Amino acid sequence: MSELVNLYAAIASDTRLKIIFALEKVELCVCDISHVIGLSIPATSHQLKYLHEQKILKYRNDGKMVYYSLHNKRLVKILRENTEFLKSITGR
Repeated sequence: MSELVNLYAAIASDTRLKIIFALEKVELCVCDISHVIGLSIPATSHQLKYLHEQKILKYRNDGKMVYYSLHNKRLVKILRENTEFLKSITGR
């Protein structure tokens, strides 16, 4: 149960959810993620580090560039299901 609580705590942020959805289809470098979510590179890096520590993201180095991707793409499917559930109970 504590692992589920930790997962929901990790995604309980608009910024982190934006990052997860930005990485839904393709890996991105920090600068691209920063641009997509409208946050500074240092702030984006901080969030990426946190998501990596929570095993939500993985990364690979390519020279000086670091590319992030989802550890398991099933997370996005679950989040979309959560969104549909919320729509069904709120009517929005």
